[in-house]
Amino acid sequence: MPRRTYLILPVVALVSACGSVEVKATSPTGEQLRECKAIIKALPKKLGGKSRVSVSGSPYALAWGDPPVVLRCGVGRPSNFDEALGCQSANGMLWFVPSSAIDDQDSDVVMTSMGRSTNVEVTVPGQDRPPVDEMVAVGDVLEQTTTKVGDCA
Repeated sequence: MPRRTYLILPVVALVSACGSVEVKATSPTGEQLRECKAIIKALPKKLGGKSRVSVSGSPYALAWGDPPVVLRCGVGRPSNFDEALGCQSANGMLWFVPSSAIDDQDSDVVMTSMGRSTNVEVTVPGQDRPPVDEMVAVGDVLEQTTTKVGDCA
């Protein structure tokens, strides 16, 4: 029987009454802190046709649209990482996408960049799938602001 990984979506995006997206904080330090600042500064005002919206809870996060696409910088390796599944590649940037998100094409997808000196997590609402625009646009920024340190591991 094939092994299944079930995605437990973190609570990263709750829209409050004032329209701000509440994001779970990350705590980058050292070089990751410097790179997160550069990544946040370099990310586009629009992503996948969605405009940036206000974020609270972390200075190392951005969001676009409603429902929001949410990016958090300075994340670690996903707890549900599965080496057998490997990574998806978009313009040479590697992204881990859990098997549950691959199996259920209507679900939100939480994808994590891999093999970089600083990684980001991007949550894309199910209605905005496939997350190709997000993979490419964010990947281009990561290519310019971080260093490749490995492969999908």
